[in-house]
Amino acid sequence: MWKVRTDAFDDHVRITAGKVMNWIDERILERDNNTRRDQLIRGSAEKIFNSLWGEVETWIADANNKGFALQTNGDPYERVVLMPVIPKPAQSHAMPRKLTIKVEKDKSAIIGTVAGEIIKLDLDVCTNDVVCLKHEGRQVSMDEASRLLLEPLLFYKS
Repeated sequence: MWKVRTDAFDDHVRITAGKVMNWIDERILERDNNTRRDQLIRGSAEKIFNSLWGEVETWIADANNKGFALQTNGDPYERVVLMPVIPKPAQSHAMPRKLTIKVEKDKSAIIGTVAGEIIKLDLDVCTNDVVCLKHEGRQVSMDEASRLLLEPLLFYKS
């Protein structure tokens, strides 16, 4: 049984969940919580990425029905959306605009890049230990996340 000190050491301990904890105990608890968080995120990253891609595909179909000619490509962890660009009068051809979406498990994020712009969607543990997407610290839905990714591709200033 631990003996509780009552001298100057008292300034360096606190009681958490009925247990006397010092800074070492707190750091161990923090490390364990971070390990658990990382495991939850790594375990959910692929599923969330695939769900987000499904939402993106839904919006791609809608955009194509409205006159866009978007095409998709890529592999399971790095998806690509291409949008043909009409060449300017002096050009014989123009490179398509490209949105790349990839999951970066080591960074706990899904990253979108389009025309040099980076859209970072962080994977985080939210309410009830459910992994969610966040953009700039705010939780976003799959619908919001897909819009954040597609809007700079579809509606850009040339």
